[in-house]
Parts: sequence; C-alpha cells; structure tokens
Amino acid sequence: MTHVYDGTALVQREAKISWSELVKEYKWPTTKTSPNPEETIEAVTRIEMPLRPIFEKIKAGQQLEAKEVEKLPEFAREVMHWGKVEHPANLEKAENPQNTYDVIKSGLDWCIIHKDVPMNSAWTKIVAISSEFLEETGVDPHAIYDSRVAASMCTRLDQILSESRHSTGNRPAHYLPTNINGLGQLKTGRGGTRKEGRNYAFDWPIKQKNTSGTKSLWNAQFACTRLCNALKKELNANLGKYGKMPYSRVRNGTWTTRGVEMCLFMDGY
Repeated sequence: MTHVYDGTALVQREAKISWSELVKEYKWPTTKTSPNPEETIEAVTRIEMPLRPIFEKIKAGQQLEAKEVEKLPEFAREVMHWGKVEHPANLEKAENPQNTYDVIKSGLDWCIIHKDVPMNSAWTKIVAISSEFLEETGVDPHAIYDSRVAASMCTRLDQILSESRHSTGNRPAHYLPTNINGLGQLKTGRGGTRKEGRNYAFDWPIKQKNTSGTKSLWNAQFACTRLCNALKKELNANLGKYGKMPYSRVRNGTWTTRGVEMCLFMDGY
C-alpha cells in the first residue's frame, strides 16, 4: 500500500477538472462574498508575514520576548476571523498567548508538547499558517485539516482501498501506512452545500472536531500534512503532466502545500 502514501495513486485519480483548475476554482461556496484564490493566498500572507520572525524563533527553540508573546493572541484572532471559526470557546482560548504558543510549537516540532494542546477547526489553521515560512526553506509546512479536506482524503483513499480488494467495513487504519492512519472524518462546521456524511466502503472514524486537546485530532493533523506533502512531491515531479500551480509564490509554478490543500478543499464539497 505504499502507493497510497507516496501520493501517486491519489494524484492520478480521475477527476472532472485538473489540479491546476481546482486551484483556480477555489472558493467558499457558503460565503456570499467568497475571495478568489489569489486573494486567499494574499490574505494568508498578510496575516503570517509580520510574525515570521516569531515563528522562526519558536522553531529554533529560542525564548520569545514579552512584546513578541503579546502578539500571539492577535495573530490567533486574525486567523480565526479569516477562517470564519470565531466560536466563543476558540476566542476565549486565544486570549491566553500560551495556548497559541503551544499550538505553534507542537506543529513546528511535530510533537504534542502536552495533552491539553488545543486542536480543532480553528487551531489547525493556526498550525498551518504559522508554518507557512517553511515552504521557502525546502521544509514542508502543515496543511489545514478541516471537514472539506478530510472528506476529500477519505473519499479518494476509500476508492483506492476498495479497488485494492481489501475487506470493506473495516477500519482503514488496518490497510494504510502507519504515518497516515490517523486520518478520519470531521463533522461539518458551517453547514452549506457539502454533505454532512458520505457513503464510505470502509469505517472511517469520526474525529470530534470541536473537542480540544485530543491526541486523535493531532494525529489526524500530522497524517493530513504528510499526505498533502506526498501529493505535492508527486505533482512537482510531473509538472508537464499535471500542470503548474496557479498563483504559486514559490519557485515559479512549483506546487506548495497550501496549493494542494486548496485542491482537496474544493474536492471535499
């Protein structure tokens, strides 16, 4: 089953439109004034770029100054506003800079630093955006793992596992490589046009999206990022076949983790 993890099988799945077109089609169907893909990338850059020195210090294990710590709640609130995940519980946790620091640190270190580190539809965006700077260093950043991305991954992997003649009805973790077997379904948050559930051949576990501090959600975050970056590698190795990434900010036309995630986001509706 290594072909699942290296990204080849998922990239080669027959789709209605190409990977490049999926990026161009990126939008939030439930939002009346949905930003286009270029505006989305620019918005993330505006939020992330001013705090890059802080993220780099956290990655390097350096202690933050008091004035740098004070900027973390504002960063968290900006991300939550951008992602439309301003649930009161999320905003309350964001007021404590230690929560945001712990989330960023856990993401950059690929290690949950304690059992109560928050993770849900809001904090996955903070993990992803705070690691964005890694793309330009040749290190893979995190992807956002929300209900749309989860639906895409579970659907495509479910199809591949079915075609591989594995016994349906079982947990997919029995057949997936250990480094991505933390994937699962996420309940939809804002409703909209995507289905609440899909008909899967396999028993994909439901991760409780609004529960903070669970190892299960962090494992899903890590698994999603590994698979996104495997897909990125496959796309970049075959640009002539799959096309360049529109609006890429890294090495003209090179696919980024964010670009792959945007495609999965659209495929998840």
